[in-house]
Amino acid sequence: MDDHAFSWGIMKRINVAGTSLVTGSALADAVLELWLRLARLRRFEVADIPFVDEDGSQQSARLVLCADCPIWTSTMRENGTELVDPAKLQEIRQRANELEADWHTPLYAD
Repeated sequence: MDDHAFSWGIMKRINVAGTSLVTGSALADAVLELWLRLARLRRFEVADIPFVDEDGSQQSARLVLCADCPIWTSTMRENGTELVDPAKLQEIRQRANELEADWHTPLYAD
């Protein structure tokens, strides 16, 4: 069963490696925050990201998020139905919060 849904809103593009994925604005912002935290810690991870394909179908992509592969988001001009996935959004935000805690934890104990 597909956990993705649509609601009224603005979609964003996650731009990476010469291509882009269209997804909900909250999901795109969360992915960017996760990328920033990974880059700061010089780590990488693979993240599953729901997106809308050119034909309007819902898909999932696996992205390698690392500092060596910069990403950015861009807002699409038209309002319409926005992809939302509350469970995936929570998962991405939780991982970003864990990495933020790692940033503030000393690497070595005295």
